[in-house]
Amino acid sequence: NDPLFRSAIGEMQKQLPAPAFVLISGDFLAHDFQQNYQQYATDKSQTAYTAFVAKTNAYVASVFRKAYPGVRIYPTLGNNDSDCGDYAVAPNGPFLKDFRDIWSPIVGSRSFDRRFPTGGYYHADVPALDRVRIIAGNTNFFSTHHKNPCGSPAPRPEFVEVFPAAPDLARPEVLDGRVVLPGDVAEVLHRALVGPGQ
Repeated sequence: NDPLFRSAIGEMQKQLPAPAFVLISGDFLAHDFQQNYQQYATDKSQTAYTAFVAKTNAYVASVFRKAYPGVRIYPTLGNNDSDCGDYAVAPNGPFLKDFRDIWSPIVGSRSFDRRFPTGGYYHADVPALDRVRIIAGNTNFFSTHHKNPCGSPAPRPEFVEVFPAAPDLARPEVLDGRVVLPGDVAEVLHRALVGPGQ
């Protein structure tokens, strides 16, 4: 729903025109995205669908980039974010590689460039804020609904792989889009976005 998406972006810009960063907690693809594609597309092949998913992700990234030029934007995956169905992201698959290639200039993290294609997880230090690290995990792998119909069999990643900065989780300044961390995350977000003492 592009009008709703653009309306939400416009409201975000009104509420917070110059954020230190933007954290997106997924989903980038709508529910029943693949079913709708199959209903309306002329080329119904997996290759064509994967390409369409990449184009959709590129479009979403371009809208965020135009809305917040120069701001680091940190995406995390939701359960719909796959070219193979719900909870079906394939480790080392084309979806993760395409997503990394699209979002890499906006994220600006070596960890994103290196780790995201393997399993959709990474960490990133926020340049505009001292001692703030984003931990972006892909918790789809830990769901009982996770499946891998499009990829070659791969072992489920361990927690320390999905959350590579796990030793730092005790730091209250560490933020995460997918799990609840120790410390008062709301207070950390407030300090990060508004500033200390405000």
